[in-house]
Amino acid sequence: MKKIYFYLPSGTINEATKYYCDLLRSGMESAGYVVDLISSSKEIERNEAVLVIRPTDSTGLSNRNLFTWFQGIGPEEYKMLHNNLRGTLFKKYLEWKEKRTLKKSVVCFMVSEKMLNFYERKYRLKLRHKSIIIPCYNKHLDSSSFLDPIKYDNPSFVYAGAMYEWQCIDETLKIFKHIEGKIPNATLTLLTSQKDVAEKLIRKNKIKNALVDFEPLETLQTRLKEFKYGFLLRKNDVVNNVATPTKMNSYLAAGIIPIYTDVVDAFEKNIHLKEYELKFNLESQSYNAIAERIVEFDKHIVNKENFADIVGAVFNHFYNDSDNIELIRRKMNNLSLN
Repeated sequence: MKKIYFYLPSGTINEATKYYCDLLRSGMESAGYVVDLISSSKEIERNEAVLVIRPTDSTGLSNRNLFTWFQGIGPEEYKMLHNNLRGTLFKKYLEWKEKRTLKKSVVCFMVSEKMLNFYERKYRLKLRHKSIIIPCYNKHLDSSSFLDPIKYDNPSFVYAGAMYEWQCIDETLKIFKHIEGKIPNATLTLLTSQKDVAEKLIRKNKIKNALVDFEPLETLQTRLKEFKYGFLLRKNDVVNNVATPTKMNSYLAAGIIPIYTDVVDAFEKNIHLKEYELKFNLESQSYNAIAERIVEFDKHIVNKENFADIVGAVFNHFYNDSDNIELIRRKMNNLSLN
């Protein structure tokens, strides 16, 4: 019987990673592997295969057959959040660790084609033959999200998440400021645990129709179903280029029309919302121009059945558990592990 240890140290599992980890486990099991979930490296037998979800978790592991999920380009993300000398030095360490893990892994799970290309160029490695590309997502499509009789009649906007600068919360508020100036009954709800920060930003931008609230993860998806539009803005940098933010999956699963930017390569290639596409470029379009486009869109009636079909096609093609499990099964069955 083939066996693989799924090494998940304390703190590795959260709302963003649990679904993906379950997907990896299902793929392994479909290939005939027994997956043993462990939290301590001391439980790992030397000759057995090991799956980790962070490159740094491979430290100290001498196992020949290592499987690694690369959630994001860690060194660049760290430097973005810590733009100082310490950040520069720790980035160098993370790069050493990342390259070592990429070379050692017999299978690399990537979240996008852009990430794979980035790693191959940066480290001058050939990785395609041992890589599986599966986007980050954590929600199934909820067909009931499209059935609310008044949901698409009201200009209700939502942003769900943290108040970090890199998530473009300031840009979101500036755009909504223009929107509420043109649609007096438009509302914006910020669902965040950082209530004080959110309220300060609202006051700074002099927004009238905004509400700050917190929704537990257990009920967040149900709450999201109430809204028509959802903000998901990102800047054009390599961290965002290679990413697949789960917020897109959460919004679409709740029947929300996303307001997003054209910088996420995987979304450009795989998410096509046709007449419901509210996609922008923060570098070339002004906040007012973006708001004008949204206001113009809001004048039209949303065909709920049509929008549901379009979103359903995205889930069938991009957020498809069966297809992704099959990708893992085929790769695992083609391996000759020592």
